[in-house]
Amino acid sequence: MKFSFTSDSRPLDGYTIRRPIHRGGFGEVYYAISDGGKEVALKLLHTNRDVELRGVSQCLNLKHPNLITIFDVRRDAEGDQWVVMEYVRGDTLADRLEHNPNGLSLSETAEWLDGIAGGLEYLHQRGVVHRDLKPANIFRDNGVVKIGDIGLSKLISESRQSVQTQSVGTVHYMAPEVARGRYGRHVDIYSLGVMLCEMLTGKVPFDGETTAEILMKHLTDEPNPAAIPMQFRKLLMQALAKDQTQRTSAVADLRNGFHILSQQSTGESRATGTDDGRPATDSVDSRAAPGTVRTGQFVSTRWLPAWLGNRPLWQTVCLGLVLVWLMPSLLRMISWQILVLCGATWGLWLFFRNQKVSPAGDMAAGSTADSRGTNRLRPGRPRRIRMTTDTVRRIPLRQRSQQTLLSSMLAMVFSAGVAALLYLLSAESAESLIPGVAEACFLAVSVWLLSLSVLIPVRFMEGRGLSRMSRRLVTCLTGIVTGAATFWLVEFLLLSDSSLFQTSGTGWLGWTDPEASRLLVVSENQTPTLAGFLVFSCALLGLRSWWKQADSFRRTRLRISSALLSSLFGWILSVIVPFPATLGTVIALSLSVVIQLGSSWTPPEQRILEPQRNPPPEIV
Repeated sequence: MKFSFTSDSRPLDGYTIRRPIHRGGFGEVYYAISDGGKEVALKLLHTNRDVELRGVSQCLNLKHPNLITIFDVRRDAEGDQWVVMEYVRGDTLADRLEHNPNGLSLSETAEWLDGIAGGLEYLHQRGVVHRDLKPANIFRDNGVVKIGDIGLSKLISESRQSVQTQSVGTVHYMAPEVARGRYGRHVDIYSLGVMLCEMLTGKVPFDGETTAEILMKHLTDEPNPAAIPMQFRKLLMQALAKDQTQRTSAVADLRNGFHILSQQSTGESRATGTDDGRPATDSVDSRAAPGTVRTGQFVSTRWLPAWLGNRPLWQTVCLGLVLVWLMPSLLRMISWQILVLCGATWGLWLFFRNQKVSPAGDMAAGSTADSRGTNRLRPGRPRRIRMTTDTVRRIPLRQRSQQTLLSSMLAMVFSAGVAALLYLLSAESAESLIPGVAEACFLAVSVWLLSLSVLIPVRFMEGRGLSRMSRRLVTCLTGIVTGAATFWLVEFLLLSDSSLFQTSGTGWLGWTDPEASRLLVVSENQTPTLAGFLVFSCALLGLRSWWKQADSFRRTRLRISSALLSSLFGWILSVIVPFPATLGTVIALSLSVVIQLGSSWTPPEQRILEPQRNPPPEIV
């Protein structure tokens, strides 16, 4: 490689060249010393002088720790143009990648990414696009990462090792829209995504033998997900999106998402004893989504696609309807002593399982933590942070309103379906659960009203971090209103004498004896009074944690154990009040199924961190 000037040359007044550094299609770079002793880098421009000088003039006054400073533009006695820049010692990112062909550690990747992101954010805030981000332009001097080649015209390489050819951008790191002459901050985000992929894996997403082949892959092909570490897949796939409107919108989003995922990956590696500073592989449980966060950060849910979930909808609906049909009949055939014994056994098992906490109170290997900090040992499972119904998150009012409207409509459909199914399947039975059409209409409307009493408050309380007592108070109040509505519905449908509303027993509270209590819940005809409906509805909604079955961040879309426990709770409550046992059990079970089927549900892998931010300025 032959340079135009040798050591101790003084082509530019005031500077003495000490040694050449690099030569390429754009020109030559030398290490020089000013007459005052300042170390600088001198770039002699060979081609595209007008374009390069115009770009440099826009960046002369940019100053940031993560940018290589441009001091001046000078012309020598021969008329050649020189750019006087800050001289940076140390390796480039390209050098580090060459010495680490399998990629860098997470900690070193984070250091490079923080520096690049800091410089890019500064440029984007001032309306400047770099357009040629690549490892060869990223330097590290005394631990400080700096971006070079600011404001200069860009060249494209045939391959990473070959000579330069004329164009804009560098082919392995060039965004698809550059080929169509479109430039904006999104091209830098795409290039940064390519570099991040290379730092994590040691390879660029698209490679080939010729420039045309690589460019075509950028335009048409999708990155191979299997080549990207599982926990970073969604983050990088979004940064490398072909459509710039679907791409990560800000450099800060890419940086913050990487830090969250790398912390999660480091914790999982330590928990499984495989902490080698590398990204976790597919053998590690990385099911938690990009953006998994602790309580207190802002999370928004992508609702309608997430509600559809991974399991076909018809399977979930059929499962819920079969459960509603079978369980009341099974409960009537089982004695209450057996039910109480099973419930007590289940409660003891849950209690002792929750007591398995590490003595120091820290997260032990193979344990998980919910958002309240409860540590539960689960041998054989790596640690991961779980976002639950208690996770605080910011959900826009418009999204809450849309969810409320759609949940109400779905609850109406499922309530009618449950009532129709119970009526049709038991119409020929001697002991029919739903004796007639009027009773089926009552069940459908009452379950729908009760579900609205749960869904509407939950939609507007979700993600706000309210206490359990506050949630129960709200549902108690809505339960009182719904109880009055269901009593009026019985009177309107003339169902006071129906066998469905016949109450057996005197209850445990003494509210059936006129001489012992002023609050009579049962009339002389052994049917519930207005007070009976009010007490049952208020207790049903206030004593059960229904928000856990309606929250978008619940564990599963339809949890059978919650439905079974709800039916048992309804039966016990019917015995205590008293209330018609069959009706109380059917209402509680149907309510649980309708709430879970009608509520939005975001799968864990789609719970994404989306912090609020101010829109960046327009890039010109």
